[in-house]
Amino acid sequence: MPIRKTLLLSLSLLAFPATAMADTLFQNVTVIDGTGAPVQHNRNVLVKGGRIAAITDATAELPADTTIIYAGEYTLLPTLVNTHGHVGLLKDDKGSPSHLTADNIARHLQQYESYGVSEVLSMGTDHTNAFCMRKATAEKQVKGARLFTTGHGFGVENGAPPASMGIDEVKRPKTAEEARQGVRALAANKPDMVKIWVDDFGGTVPKMTPEVYTAIIEEAHMNGIRVAAHVYYAEDARNLVANGVDVIAHSIRDTEVDDALITDMRERGVTYIPTLSLDEFAFVYEARPAWMDDKFFKNALEDGTFERIDSAAYRDKIKADPKSAKDAAGLQIALKNLKRIHDHGVRVTLGTDS
Repeated sequence: MPIRKTLLLSLSLLAFPATAMADTLFQNVTVIDGTGAPVQHNRNVLVKGGRIAAITDATAELPADTTIIYAGEYTLLPTLVNTHGHVGLLKDDKGSPSHLTADNIARHLQQYESYGVSEVLSMGTDHTNAFCMRKATAEKQVKGARLFTTGHGFGVENGAPPASMGIDEVKRPKTAEEARQGVRALAANKPDMVKIWVDDFGGTVPKMTPEVYTAIIEEAHMNGIRVAAHVYYAEDARNLVANGVDVIAHSIRDTEVDDALITDMRERGVTYIPTLSLDEFAFVYEARPAWMDDKFFKNALEDGTFERIDSAAYRDKIKADPKSAKDAAGLQIALKNLKRIHDHGVRVTLGTDS
């Protein structure tokens, strides 16, 4: 099957800058409109003033005084929204809080937009300057994807998220009262969500207690803010949902979810973000998948990343790591859980953890 090229709605004129100020018709394109309606084949899409003015059959008469671009090998679809990212943390294949500058955040947002992502929610690893960047992107003072942010997240002392990941402003409350105070302080910046980590990383670190995460959820809700939880285990997801969490921000990977949990998620309006790319990348490069040689993939990477993941030493490291088999099995569970959760009417959104 031939691979179709993709043209994103808000980026269509960027792909053809010479036509940006002219009326433009993309001829004979395939259209996915994002409403859930069937795919539309052989359509003409007329753009006026940077907005889609009409979608008609390809046999329709072509308008006069319009630039015609034949797009028969393209699929046109709405831009993407990434509901789980970590903007600005990475630079030159290394994560560090020193990278969370306005310039590096802006660079990441421009990279997101160049790959068809028009909005991204940064989940729990930001500094206070993210709120200024959020305002700047909303007012289009900074180019690129629009930024939403949870600010700093809430984790556990000597636990998740590991300080070694370069996440330095996460709050790590020991008691429910500390948790409530932390949420109240964060709420002054009006974060788009609150992020918590509830995971013991395979039993290697302490896990956030129900007392603490329940206090965070309650206090956030009193301030009109939703809460997203990093999870791994189905039982943690079950307890979090019962205590009012709004978003499960990763795939459930330890076991297949049961009907009771799915029903509770649906009835409580919980959103599920299956970060499948995260679930896969931990082990997939050992087999050197063919898409590693695709320019679209290579151009998305930070400097030095491709050389690292394409090295024999990296492949040997994955092969020797006993966790790799668990990660591969976890992806298969994640896929099954995503199918069941989606089929039962739970809201699912795209998240990459990039």
